[in-house]
Amino acid sequence: MIYLFIIKNKYNRLLNKLKGKTLMLHLSVPKEQFEDILTTKQTILTKEITNYWKKELLDIKVEDDEIKYDIKKVEKLKISNGFGEEKPLIIIECRAIEYNSKKNIFEFKLGYITERKNTNISEEYKDS
Repeated sequence: MIYLFIIKNKYNRLLNKLKGKTLMLHLSVPKEQFEDILTTKQTILTKEITNYWKKELLDIKVEDDEIKYDIKKVEKLKISNGFGEEKPLIIIECRAIEYNSKKNIFEFKLGYITERKNTNISEEYKDS
């Protein structure tokens, strides 16, 4: 019972810190996938279920002395290809994150591209 109380207090402190802040995740993807996202050929980005992604995407809730998990609400994704200052980068709206139990993956539903840096794809593909 004390353990649940500690988790609940830590969770509430974290929520208070995050209020009013936009949640944005940074993802690195291969070049071909980056170009498909940039040209809107790919509208769903998938990530396998790993301990890292569970930690990043799942919120712990304590209700009636039971631990429950919800997927966090992420508003934007920063998607890059490569490393360094000159890497191609886009910031894109994240419409939803869903758990696909059949494939055991998280699915990121992609929205509009709001910002682009160091991309060489023509402007005709930019969302407005």
